[in-house]
Amino acid sequence: EEERAAKKFRKFAEIDAEEVHVAVFKLNDRLEDGAKRFKVLINAEQNHLHGRSITTPNFTLIIVEGGPKGIKRYSRLLLERIEPSLPNWATLLWTGSQPSKSAKLTETGAGKPFQMKIFGKNFEAQEYLDKCGYSHFWPLVIKE
Repeated sequence: EEERAAKKFRKFAEIDAEEVHVAVFKLNDRLEDGAKRFKVLINAEQNHLHGRSITTPNFTLIIVEGGPKGIKRYSRLLLERIEPSLPNWATLLWTGSQPSKSAKLTETGAGKPFQMKIFGKNFEAQEYLDKCGYSHFWPLVIKE
């Protein structure tokens, strides 16, 4: 049983010692529906992803870090499975990889669980992103 769990973890975590894969999504939804919020949170955990979900008055920003397979599965969940009837429900703003030895990842990223936060004002969300080391993703959301 433990071997099977370890194999499954290795399969999806696949975190390279040199880099970590990152995806940034913007949802045109505040995730007030508990079922959607649950899917966003639990699927991040099941795919061994780390990062943040930040809900503002107008949108939700999701930043996930992890292995390539986990990112791919999570992207499919957000872009195709949760709201297939709404074509612009979720948008992939950026995907790529970053060095895993960066200060941002050691302080706030890999190793910390996926967290969801709700903010009443955009500037509060922006300050939180800055504190978490994700401030460079904020212009992507505003430009979108």
